[in-house]
Amino acid sequence: MVTAVEKHTIKTILQSPVKSVFQINKQVSYKEVHAIWNLFIKQQNNFTFSDLTIQYAFEFHSSHSSDHIVMYYNGMCSNCLILSKINGKYINALIPDENILKQHNKSFIAIFSIED
Repeated sequence: MVTAVEKHTIKTILQSPVKSVFQINKQVSYKEVHAIWNLFIKQQNNFTFSDLTIQYAFEFHSSHSSDHIVMYYNGMCSNCLILSKINGKYINALIPDENILKQHNKSFIAIFSIED
């Protein structure tokens, strides 16, 4: 269960400037991204994915200790998958794109973090 403090932290991070954005050419479903993430964790980061950008995002997400969000957007969907790490706890959620991203029709991964 996500606490009110964690929800507030996620909202604060998402309102901060994006640290990095990587365009990806694959149209991977959110279910598939989540399944690959779980496999990556179970294999203790010894999992290699064919898309190096997704591989980098997973490595960052697992090794970065401060609060952050890895957002995956599939250009064909009406929402975004966020993989959050708040106080060492992984929190994943789908959030609506509110027509902001839909106009781009491109898939990307974005990294948000309040700390440098």
